[in-house]
Amino acid sequence: MDDFEQYLKSQPLRAVPPEWREDILAQATAAAGGKPAAVALPWWQAWLWPSPYAWGALAAAWAIILVLNFASQQDSGGPASGDARMTQLEIIAMMDERRLLMDAFYAEINPPHAPPPPPAKLPDAPGATLERQEPEEHPLA
Repeated sequence: MDDFEQYLKSQPLRAVPPEWREDILAQATAAAGGKPAAVALPWWQAWLWPSPYAWGALAAAWAIILVLNFASQQDSGGPASGDARMTQLEIIAMMDERRLLMDAFYAEINPPHAPPPPPAKLPDAPGATLERQEPEEHPLA
């Protein structure tokens, strides 16, 4: 190190006089556009600060949704409410009943068609003629 650095190292550091503090802060505030220095906010306020009204509105909407959800669960008197839960066997029985009802419904819409008449009997001998058989009536027709 050169001599000047040695000289600066040997000098004791002095504090800024307290009467200068106000002048320095006033000039810094004027240079910043007249706005006071920003105050450090807690983490949750800093996170919510860009739009606190939007966050408040979102929280109110969620509160309304939760209240309506709980209210609708208490009013429903269906088989799944309270302690009256449906067992697996009850569900299977309900599904079987529904299938039978659907089968009956479709049977009314599309009645079963009469089966086609049986084919004519083929001749046993090469020179024999075909005999025409009358079709039997179907019991459902």
